[in-house]
Amino acid sequence: YHQRFPKVCVELTVDASETLKAEALRGVLDVICLIDAPLTPSDWRCVFREEVPVSVVAGASHPLASRSRVRLKELAAQEWVLMETEAPYNAVPERVMAEQGLALRTFLRLQSTQTARSLAQRGPFLTLLPQYAIQRELEQGSLAVLDVPELRQTQQVQLALHARRNVSPQLEGLVEICGDVLTDVIG
Repeated sequence: YHQRFPKVCVELTVDASETLKAEALRGVLDVICLIDAPLTPSDWRCVFREEVPVSVVAGASHPLASRSRVRLKELAAQEWVLMETEAPYNAVPERVMAEQGLALRTFLRLQSTQTARSLAQRGPFLTLLPQYAIQRELEQGSLAVLDVPELRQTQQVQLALHARRNVSPQLEGLVEICGDVLTDVIG
């Protein structure tokens, strides 16, 4: 991108999906990439959209990793590392557990999938992560996806612009490159 548009400075912002959407609506952000429920087509122009599984994950040596199925009650006894409170995919396990009178024992919330993945690999912790963030570790055998039927879910990775956003050649170039990167990583 820099070779194509050498005078353009790109600023990347990492934040919760709701914050990114609000900033794009205000015109502060040009394009957003998020994992969330599908965006409304009347408000957003999605240039990339891919459905991805989000799974309960443990280190390969975790006692639950070798189990064919895991019950919700067993999850309630574990310590969890989760993404920030606003992460859309946290809502499913928290709601399902609450409906059963259970709760996740979350001891750390953060914005880094890398850190959550690393803590699950090295410690006795569970986490909840999208497939693309753990694929390599699953192939290497250092992480395991736990089969918890009640918590199976998918979310959409979306690259989007607000529907009323004017698109300059520079922004179009950035969107094109971001779409290519997402296709390589996710699709």
